[in-house]
Amino acid sequence: MTAFLIYVKRCLRIKIFVAVLFFMPIISIVFNVFGKNIVGEVKFGIYSEGDFGKYICESLEKEEKFKFVKYDSVNEMSSDVRLCEIDCGYVFNKNFEDSVKKNNLNGSIKIISSDSSSGYTFANEIIFSKVLNAVSPNIANTFLDEINIGGNVEKYYYDILKSVNVFSFNYVEFGEEDKESVFELREIFACFVLIGSVFGSIVCVEDKRKNINKSCFLNVMSFSALLSVAAVISSLICEELSFFVFIEYVFFAFVSAAFAYLFTFFKNIFFICGSIPVITACSFFILFLNITAGPFAFIFNIYKWIFPVGLYHDGDIIGMFIYFFAVMVLLKIIRLKDCN
Repeated sequence: MTAFLIYVKRCLRIKIFVAVLFFMPIISIVFNVFGKNIVGEVKFGIYSEGDFGKYICESLEKEEKFKFVKYDSVNEMSSDVRLCEIDCGYVFNKNFEDSVKKNNLNGSIKIISSDSSSGYTFANEIIFSKVLNAVSPNIANTFLDEINIGGNVEKYYYDILKSVNVFSFNYVEFGEEDKESVFELREIFACFVLIGSVFGSIVCVEDKRKNINKSCFLNVMSFSALLSVAAVISSLICEELSFFVFIEYVFFAFVSAAFAYLFTFFKNIFFICGSIPVITACSFFILFLNITAGPFAFIFNIYKWIFPVGLYHDGDIIGMFIYFFAVMVLLKIIRLKDCN
C-alpha cells in the first residue's frame, strides 16, 4: 500500500497528467451549465385564429414525442423562431375550418421558419396526422354523398376511436430484445481512463530503460486509479453517478491497468505513443456502434474484449473481472517463460 501511494504521488508530479485529471471535471461543469440548453428538446410553436384550429392545437399539446407550444399571438411566436427558442411555428388561419369543410386544405396552414429550422420535415407528419384525424368524418360524409348513400358518420366516429381498437399491430419478436442505447458522458470518461492508463505504461517503459527497479503494474495502476477517481467526480457533476456506476468504475480501473500493462512488454515508447490514437479511435467507435445480432455480432464481441471500453459500455462487470483475471494469468505465464 505504501508503494502504491508513492506511485500516486509521483503521478501528481506529472503536469500533463494532472491537467487531464482536471480536464474531465471541467468538461462536466461546462456540460452541466450549458449542455442542457444545447441538447434540449426540439420545440415547435402553434397558433390558431379559429376554433377548429384551436382544437388541433390542443391535440398537438398532448403530443409526447415532440414539444408543441401554444402561442397567443403570431408576433410572439415569430420572435421566438428568430431567437431559436422554437424550431418553427405553425399558424392555422381563420379560413382553416372552411377549408376543412370544402376538403381543400392547400395552403391552409402557414409555417414560420428561419434558416436554422429543420425540424418541420418531421413535425409536418405529426400535424398532418392530427389534421387527418380531425377531418376524417367530413371526408367520409362527402364520400357517402358522392356515391348517393345517405348517412352521417360524425356522431359515431369519435366514439369508435375512444372505445374500440379499430386497427392494431401484432408484434412478433425474434432473437434478443434490443436495448435502447443512451449515450452518456461517463462513457467518454471511461475512454480517458483507458487512454491515460496507457500513458502510465510509457512511464514504466522509461523506468525500465533507466534500470529503475519498480513494480510496473502498481505504477500503471496508480495512473488508472487517479483517472477513475476523476471520472467518478465528473460523473457526479453530470448527475450520471449511481452505486452501480461507481462499482463499474472500480472494476474498470483494474481492467484499464491490465490493458495498459500489456504495452510494457513492447519496450518501444514510439510504438506505444503511436498506438494511443488508434486506441482512442477504436474505443470511441465502440460507444457509437451496437451490434447485437447478425453475422458481425460475434466479431464485434471479440472487438470489445480487445478494447475493453466495450465491456464498460455494456455494464458487464463479470466480463471485466474475467478480462482482468485472464490478463494476470497471461502475464504470469510470460514471466515464467522469461525466467526459464
